[in-house]
Amino acid sequence: MNTNVPSAPKIYQLPEEIAKTAQKYGLVIFNFGRAMVFPQGGYYRCPKWHFEFYSLSQLIKGKGKLWMPDIPERQLEPGHCIVMPPFKIHRYGAGDDIYCEDHLCFFGPVADQMSNCGIIQKGVINFGSVRRLLPIMEAASNPSVDSQFEANLRLQRLLLDLYRENRVISGNQGNMMEDLLVELKKDIRHWWTVKEMSEFCQIGEDLLRKIFLQHTGLLPKQYLDRLRMRMATTMLIEKQQSIKDIASLLGYRDRFHFSRRFRAITGLSPQNYRKRFGKREAESAHVSSELFLNESDDNDD
Repeated sequence: MNTNVPSAPKIYQLPEEIAKTAQKYGLVIFNFGRAMVFPQGGYYRCPKWHFEFYSLSQLIKGKGKLWMPDIPERQLEPGHCIVMPPFKIHRYGAGDDIYCEDHLCFFGPVADQMSNCGIIQKGVINFGSVRRLLPIMEAASNPSVDSQFEANLRLQRLLLDLYRENRVISGNQGNMMEDLLVELKKDIRHWWTVKEMSEFCQIGEDLLRKIFLQHTGLLPKQYLDRLRMRMATTMLIEKQQSIKDIASLLGYRDRFHFSRRFRAITGLSPQNYRKRFGKREAESAHVSSELFLNESDDNDD
């Protein structure tokens, strides 16, 4: 087979109107196809490309190949699904057999957030024999607003289910992470570094970050920041300690450092938070999640 393909990647652009719709509704499914058949040998002739949107391609019949710059060439079998976020150079298609796929393209800030949290990751995952994109396509094919929202919710549920089903964390790694999380909470005053965490787990720092993100949806420093703030909100409501004492219990060098970080994450100073929520019942200690969405996370250690 001739494997000489153009070196410059081909770009599949996102239509401007689709981008506007995605910003308005958070997520939009704008292109899909059922049982699309590509002829034998197409992989060897197709160029490298990248999309300006997210795509899913489930191989339902035949065989194929996938290439990406940072991984070895991958053989594709029925039941495999290619998950591709925007701007990731790749090429795939039929090898020595036909390639018959269900495919779906989508875009929007909801998808971006799922990608940032590690729920959407590039590569190949196992869909199994069930054509799991079909119910989403069925809902998306109806232009009514209700059906479009239904399609979006089905897609989000599928992505979350796939993430859970195909997590690369083994049982031993999961137990290792749980042990680490217990240790972090038990020794909350200590300012853990990623190096210390990796030494605790006896793995490399890069692998620690990857597994931590897959296990919690957060990087280590983000997790510790939010853990401290969750504990702080409970202390401010349920306890009578001073702001200075709470800062010390959580490992901050002084009340001013604590107060700046608390405001950055919750949008309120500790004093104002206590005034606003302190007279409520204890169950109000669990602050609404939107208070934690204003945070501008620092780079991970």
